[in-house]
Order: sequence, then C-alpha cells, then structure tokens
Amino acid sequence: MGLGIVIIVHLIGIFILSLLIAAFARIVAYSISRKKSRKTGIITLISPFIALYTLYFAALAGSIIVSVYKKVDIGIGDAWYVPLSGTCQLLFIDVPENGFLECNGETIITDIAQIQVGEDNIYAKTNEDHYFSFNVTNSSLIEFSNEADFIINTTIDKITLKNATDYYFERRNEIAGTSLTIVGIISLLVSTFVVLIFIKIVLRIYRPRDI
Repeated sequence: MGLGIVIIVHLIGIFILSLLIAAFARIVAYSISRKKSRKTGIITLISPFIALYTLYFAALAGSIIVSVYKKVDIGIGDAWYVPLSGTCQLLFIDVPENGFLECNGETIITDIAQIQVGEDNIYAKTNEDHYFSFNVTNSSLIEFSNEADFIINTTIDKITLKNATDYYFERRNEIAGTSLTIVGIISLLVSTFVVLIFIKIVLRIYRPRDI
C-alpha cells in the first residue's frame, strides 16, 4: 500500500483503539468514584484520542526527520531501503522478500535473496540462484555462471551471504536504531505533556461549577 493509504488506515485504527480505551476508562472512572461529573466524562472521553494521535504524529514527524538524515525509510509504506557502500542502497518495494540493488537511482540487480557488502564490492545472490559482484568504485557488474564460479573468482576472504531481509533489518537498526528509540521516547513525553495540559485546562474550566 502507498504511504497515504497506510497513514489513513493507521488513523482509523487509532480512532477505534482510542474509542475502546475511552469507553473502558469512563466505566472504570464512574465505578470507582460512583459520581458522574462533566470534567471526568470529558477527560476520560477525549484524553485517549489526544494521547494516541499526538504520539502517532510526533513519532511520524520524528521518523521522517531520521529518514532524511540517515537515508533510511520511515518504517511505513510500500518501500523499505537502507544505504550500502558508496551511493548504493538495498531497496524493497511491496514484497520484502525480493530486494533491489540501486545505485545513483539506477537499478543494478533485482530479485536479491542474499547479500554481502564489502568495502568496495557488493555481492548478491538472486532467487533464481544467479550470483553477482558489483564494484561501487568503478560501477562494474560481474555475473557468475554458478556458485562454484562465484566462490572461486570473488576476492573476499570469507563468503558470508546473508538473507537480504535480515540484512536490511540489521543495517537499519545499526544506522537508525538509536535515533528511532530517541524519537519514540520524545514522542511519548510530548504525548504525556499534551494530555496533562489538556487535563489541567479541563479541571480549571469546570472547577467552579462541577456537577
């Protein structure tokens, strides 16, 4: 699904979840206090929506910032990518099992199942058992006839081809994991702060004439 559709689905899901939390919170609040008040009703009804939507949009904004500076995807949508050596990146579109090697906006290798990244070369095995070596310095691409040919003619000391999807997650976590964790913490703090401000405003408005 496209990014816009994914966001719409998320917003609908957040609305439903907020509604359920609000209903549960209202039942709990009234059963504990045994006293219906307007301010309690407003707080329990609206707070979940404010909390979850603020958390979502803050996290989304933070993820976009991380994406721009770290050159990784934002984590939602139909495209996932991480930078490799030079100007190359490992890219997935729609199907996470089939990767693409893209350099300078040009697709070099498609249908990647396994990958290994060296200092100057990127090695790949496709789902059709084709083997490739791409030199990021001179942009030369070599295709090997079979696995034996690949093993004999590669210049690396040890061949450790890794599942492309696993490599993507490891690489993304290595590059942006800490930044995304910080974004999550900040988003949670912002959400909490906004909810507390909302509660404070409601309490101030209804303090003189609470019913």
